[in-house]
Amino acid sequence: AYTFLKLNFEMGMYTEVSFFSNSVILPAILFNPLDGPKSLNKSSGFYYGFGTTFDMNEAQLKTNLKPYKSDSFFSFLVGEKTQSKYQLAINHPDFFMAMQVTPSWKMKNNGNIPYVYVENGDPKRINTRDRQKSLPLGKSPVNLGVYFNLGNLASGEHRMSFNLHFASSPSQETLNKYDSLSDWYYVTNRQTSF
Repeated sequence: AYTFLKLNFEMGMYTEVSFFSNSVILPAILFNPLDGPKSLNKSSGFYYGFGTTFDMNEAQLKTNLKPYKSDSFFSFLVGEKTQSKYQLAINHPDFFMAMQVTPSWKMKNNGNIPYVYVENGDPKRINTRDRQKSLPLGKSPVNLGVYFNLGNLASGEHRMSFNLHFASSPSQETLNKYDSLSDWYYVTNRQTSF
């Protein structure tokens, strides 16, 4: 939420989470009432975060997401080349997880692309972090995250999808299925009631 003089502006996110036996589908609409470059710090952002029960060193990560850096780093990322799809695959001895993040073309064109945050080490240490407050990555109870820089988020609605898929073993057939997820698309609508 932004406060300007005595006016309050609220940034909202509408989403519907669908759970299936081996996947989670999360299409979302971000609504930003103000123009980001005029109203937000360049390091403003949000993230989807996970607190894993295993050390991230135990898993093999394959991704085309760029790594998350400190806040000041993002101020230099104007006009960065975008990908057609953003994927992260985690191959752990006990399971396989594929993640696909699809920001709208409007978000991509404005440079609102995802970054991956990975914190290695004993995951028990993140249990001591405050779970009641909204904290930045590195201080929150999260050791894996997908971060969006919103410092240049234009005003209006922005659509995106966030999908997780799980398998007990990553066969080549499974990997091919996940790789073709971008051939599917999700339609989201925001309804306003009066």
